[in-house]
Amino acid sequence: MRPALEQHFTVAQLAEMWGLSPGVVTTLVRDEEDVMRVNIGRVLNRAKKRFHLRIPESVAIRVHENWSRRQGERKLRGGPVE
Repeated sequence: MRPALEQHFTVAQLAEMWGLSPGVVTTLVRDEEDVMRVNIGRVLNRAKKRFHLRIPESVAIRVHENWSRRQGERKLRGGPVE
């Protein structure tokens, strides 16, 4: 299915489903291809633009699988797990 026709998730929805903080989920998905970035403008007294992210289901699955694999590799090496 094409990303435009898939179910899209918010960062908060994925954070709740995955048991992660919204900040971690944002870091994981923000540079992924096909993630929609909806400009909500600038916050008062800040030069930084703000965005809402909408993540297609296929992107969410790919990101979660990659993240899970990296976590498993860290456990095997005895390193810190996020």
